[in-house]
This record gives sequence, C-alpha cells and structure tokens, in this order.
Amino acid sequence: IVAVVEHACSVSSDIMPQFSIATNGYRMGTIVSRKTLEYLVSHDVRFQFSLDGYPEIHDRHRRTDCGRPTYVAVEMLSTGCWSWIMNITGTSHLR
Repeated sequence: IVAVVEHACSVSSDIMPQFSIATNGYRMGTIVSRKTLEYLVSHDVRFQFSLDGYPEIHDRHRRTDCGRPTYVAVEMLSTGCWSWIMNITGTSHLR
C-alpha cells in the first residue's frame, strides 16, 4: 500500500492523488503496523469499514480466528478511534 501511495505521489506533481481502502477492519491491528497506519493517515488515505448490520448479526458472521466477535472493534475504527486497534489476542500495534 505504501509503495503505491509513494509512486502515485512521485509521478503526480500538480495533483495530489486520493486513495481509499475498503475493509472489514477487524484485522487492522494485526496486518497494519503503527508506522504504516500513520503514513497512510498522513497522506490522507481514507478508510471505509463495513459492518454487517446490528451487532448480533455482524458478530454472527464476522468472528476472529479465535471465535470472538468483532463489531465493537470495527465500530470504534469507523469513528476514528485508531488507538484502539487491537487484535483478538489483546496485543496492539498502535499503543
């Protein structure tokens, strides 16, 4: 992702490219490091998080590998609460 943003910014001197990422969000803390996330945010990359309806519906279909629900984590991400990105084991790359 960073390489794509860097390349687009390097070839476009007159226009700042815009980027967006659509994700279910619940693995953000395990696949995106704090450094990468800060880079993306600093380059105005927009994030779109998907929720599958009410919590009980979402959590029925969107569980972690450990079987835990993900609705609350995704909802917090969608409201801009980046410091809360955490995988289900309790570790966090963004603290």
